[in-house]
Amino acid sequence: MKAVNKKFKRAIVLKGGGIVMPYIADDCVAALDQVGVIVFGLSIRVLSGQTFDSVRDETREKLNEIKPDFILSMDAGLVRDEPAFFEDLGIPVVAWFVDDPTIDMTPEKMFDKLMIFSWDREYIQILRDYGCKVVEYLPLGTNPAKFRRTPPTDPRCAPFACDVSFVGSSLEKQSIRSIIDNEYEPKLREVMNECIRQHAEPPHTPVSELLNEALGREKLALVADNRRAFEGQIEIEAMMLYRSRALNRLARFAPHVYGDDGWPALLDPGSVFRGPIVYDVDLPLLYSASRINLNLTKSQLKTSVNQRVFDAPACGGFVLTDKREDAELLFDTDKEIAVFNSYDDMEAKTAYFLENSEERETRARMTKRHVLAEHTYAHRMRRILEVIGDYI
Repeated sequence: MKAVNKKFKRAIVLKGGGIVMPYIADDCVAALDQVGVIVFGLSIRVLSGQTFDSVRDETREKLNEIKPDFILSMDAGLVRDEPAFFEDLGIPVVAWFVDDPTIDMTPEKMFDKLMIFSWDREYIQILRDYGCKVVEYLPLGTNPAKFRRTPPTDPRCAPFACDVSFVGSSLEKQSIRSIIDNEYEPKLREVMNECIRQHAEPPHTPVSELLNEALGREKLALVADNRRAFEGQIEIEAMMLYRSRALNRLARFAPHVYGDDGWPALLDPGSVFRGPIVYDVDLPLLYSASRINLNLTKSQLKTSVNQRVFDAPACGGFVLTDKREDAELLFDTDKEIAVFNSYDDMEAKTAYFLENSEERETRARMTKRHVLAEHTYAHRMRRILEVIGDYI
């Protein structure tokens, strides 16, 4: 049964790119429909070598045809690139960031009817300081029509049964290790390697702090653009090290690892590389069948949790995740999801929850009830409608 939304009747969701983003956008489309909004998913594609001018008129025609009461843009991709176009529409434009919003987002790109939601509380004050009038916290959620429990005894779950599973990128394809080793001058290479080692250790001291200390000690300086790129690469290398080190610490539990083909070179004997997984078909089966769904968060998520912390519990799966402020804000970590603070803590809790199946299953049931009651995309869309309504 659809909820009745009387104020906002029509909306467009700009889907964005990437691997997971289009799935989240589709979940938002379904959730808006669920709360009573007539919603249209729209992908605006600018071909390589062309600019937005090549699709500007076509885009305006589509918008005029649909006549939306507001636009929801995932990560504000096109809104970030063409703010003047969206400002001229004169309707509310909602940008929901589930990635670093400071990339290419500047004070000059803010406009009166732009409203920003951030999945990470770290960025809220930054965006307010940029001049955006409406900036709100909005964590990710789940789509329970997609992520739902399949009994582990169901034959479809059999290929995914395991004690521990992890799904995610190895980040190996983004690594520039050979360049660091062969092209960086010695002092800079030493600084980078030191920061990588330290940032790979939970709870991941911010790269900026590590770099300030190391550069100061070595009496080195980086110009602003080079520094940002340097920090970003340290984060990638450190997260690749963090994830592989964490999984190798759990090798005795034979974790099943799903992701890209960079993993085999990083995993110690004992881990089982399973290759890629189909997001909205096989992933719910894995979450249902795996005794422990391990979550290793990228450090770009400063306070927030990713969608796995909602999706796996919706399937009745138990989650063991690295510590984030929002994990403890959104869940009771003594009774629902479990949180670890270090490699040793992760290993000890993995062993504990595999041995204590009754507690693990009780936590999983409690987390599922909580997620379905408070953390679906329908809940998130209702919150967006409330904020737009208050502002308009």
